[in-house]
Formats: sequence, C-alpha cells, structure tokens
Amino acid sequence: MTIGGSCLCGRFAFEVEGPFSQMSHCHCTICRKAHGSGFATYVSAGSLRFTAGSGEQGSYPSSPGLSRAFCPSCGSKVPGPDASGGTFVAAGLLDGDPGVRPQAHIYAADRAPWEELSDGIAIFEGAPPGYPDPGLETPSRPEGAREGRIAGSCLCGDVAWEQQTAPEIMGHCHCSRCRKLRGAAYSTQLFVPHAEFDWIRGREQVVEYQLPGAAFFGNSFCERCAAPVPRDVPGAPMIMIPAGPLDDDPIGRPSAHIYVASKAPWYEIPDSLPRFDEMPPGEGDEP
Repeated sequence: MTIGGSCLCGRFAFEVEGPFSQMSHCHCTICRKAHGSGFATYVSAGSLRFTAGSGEQGSYPSSPGLSRAFCPSCGSKVPGPDASGGTFVAAGLLDGDPGVRPQAHIYAADRAPWEELSDGIAIFEGAPPGYPDPGLETPSRPEGAREGRIAGSCLCGDVAWEQQTAPEIMGHCHCSRCRKLRGAAYSTQLFVPHAEFDWIRGREQVVEYQLPGAAFFGNSFCERCAAPVPRDVPGAPMIMIPAGPLDDDPIGRPSAHIYVASKAPWYEIPDSLPRFDEMPPGEGDEP
C-alpha cells in the first residue's frame, strides 16, 4: 500500500509505503507545543519518498538526538528522522487510510488537562516498552508571565503570550485543513477577546501564512521552531490561540467537535461532546 501526504501549502509532498504499524498518540509537552494540539499521532511506515520539497525543510532540535522538520512556508510538520531510527509520519498529513489504528497513548503523564483518555487503548505514562526514551524535558512557564494569567509559549521559547481569563470559545476541529496544519487527528483551539490578550515577547518572530483562497484560514508560527502561536486575523473579533502550546490550564474546556464529516478515518471520537458535520448551526461556514 502506498499513501500520499503533504503539508498544508503543498510545498512538501511525499509517499509512504507499508507495512504500517505502531500508531500511537503522543502527549508529551514537546509534541503538544510542536503540533499545537492536545496530542500528536504518529504511525510507522515501511519507507518514505519525497515527491516535492525534499531538502528544503526547516529543522529544530527539540530534544537530544531528535529534530523536528517543518515547512518554512506554512509551518506544517513534515516527516523527518525519528529517535528510534525508523520511518514515522505524523498521521494528520496523510491523504489516505493506512489501515492501522491507534494502539497506545504515550507520555500520558504530560497530557493536556482537557484531554480524557477514555478510548480503551493502552496508556503509558512515559515511553512505551522497547522505545528509546529521548530524555524529554518539560519546558517551564515563560519568564515574564504574570501570576493569575494563562500563559503559553512556543517550542523554543522565543515567542510567549498570556491571556487574562478563560476562553470564551474552545473546541476541536477535524477539517482536513486543520489536520494538515497540525499533523494531528484534530486541532484544538480557543478564542479570547483582543483586550484580554498580551504578547510577552517574540511577536516580531511570528511568521504569518494565509491559505490562498481562504478568507481567514492560515497559520501563525515561530520562525525558529515552527510551533503554532496565537493568530490575530484582521477583522476577526477574537484572537485564536492553539491549545497545545499552553503552559497553564486554560480553565475552559472544549465544547464541541466540528467538521466531523471530514475527520481522519483512523480516529474515533471517544467523548460525548456535541458533534457537528461542519459548523454548529448559526455560526457560519468555514471561511
């Protein structure tokens, strides 16, 4: 079996061949910051071949012996070397169904406070048996963040921000754009009014990518590590903040799954939150 995949903007495209195995959800803080979601899902493939963009990847050394490859144009994660020496691909980038399903939650000790592990698959507090532990370190709360505020920061720490209160809106989006952007099963984001948001540092290091043909959809990411950061879209009433890079509990919790009709074939939603095939009634369409 051969499956194609790509980053959001299409600068990078690749093909992976089976056999596919070892699909797992990683909840480590590094993955959450790098992908911008509550967890990242990776799958082992037999081989990888780039059909576009090979050699043009950006790279950030996220932990000893492991670098995170990314598209410098849109910020999507792209396949790169893995700590185990195998070929692992962020499943959200895939255009097809690899046929395998998630087998475990790993680094569950670092899981996001809003993620409930209720799907019945194996849970490992750290690395799974037989997997080399890369010695991950949990990033500290960003220097300069004020007490009583909810802070977040990118993977390298160059960009940091804070919000005054719990989000007005928080939810999970399963659209194909979000999956490509995050390289994950879905994107979890929250929204706060402009008046309740402040940059702590690094605003000048934020790269903005606007998806051609979309009124609002795009990505804001750190130019050094490509971690997603808050997105301030001109004309939008609120700031969109990716939940994965938060260093504090957002207090609020997701209220719904949207664009469920587009969800990844390898992911089954385990919770009882409301589900909408597209946007909830009365909230408009995806721009």
